[in-house]
Amino acid sequence: MPAKQEYIAHGRTIQEITDAIGADWLIYQTLEDLEAAVTDAGGGTVTQFDTSCFTGQYVCGTITPEYLASVEEARNDGAKKASLSTNQTLEIHNQE
Repeated sequence: MPAKQEYIAHGRTIQEITDAIGADWLIYQTLEDLEAAVTDAGGGTVTQFDTSCFTGQYVCGTITPEYLASVEEARNDGAKKASLSTNQTLEIHNQE
């Protein structure tokens, strides 16, 4: 899972993102519109869903910014590369 700093949109304007992905234009859907689309498509069976990845408001109430920072640090590409560089190479040979 990438850290938020690794997303293409992080720290960029809409025009910079548009240019980076080679698009003609870029629009965003509001969270309110996303919720309406999902609940409408659910035909009444979906009345609410978790949006904490967008809002930062977690239903359990125990997720702190410090915890999220530690998770990002452990999961970001830099941490993965460091982990991979310390792995040993195993030699595997086919027997004939």
